[in-house]
Amino acid sequence: SSQSPIFSKKEVLAGIDLSKETLKHNPFWIVEGPGDRFALIRTGTVNVGAVCSAALTEEHLLILKSHGVRDIILCLDWDSAGQEATERIVS
Repeated sequence: SSQSPIFSKKEVLAGIDLSKETLKHNPFWIVEGPGDRFALIRTGTVNVGAVCSAALTEEHLLILKSHGVRDIILCLDWDSAGQEATERIVS
């Protein structure tokens, strides 16, 4: 489920804990899932977190802001859910 007493998808930014050393080195890449995150890490991009869905929430942005992140590269999937989410986010 996306919501439980110990897990809230809208507040999870997978990998941010592993990126703490590089968070101040902007930009911060945001991808949909952990697999996408690992693919970027394999290319040498370590400043990356996964939203675990196609939804970037206000809670995600507040987490990034609290870590001093100012520049974000949004890299959602090319499927219809990713495209629709990108349009909602940038509109």
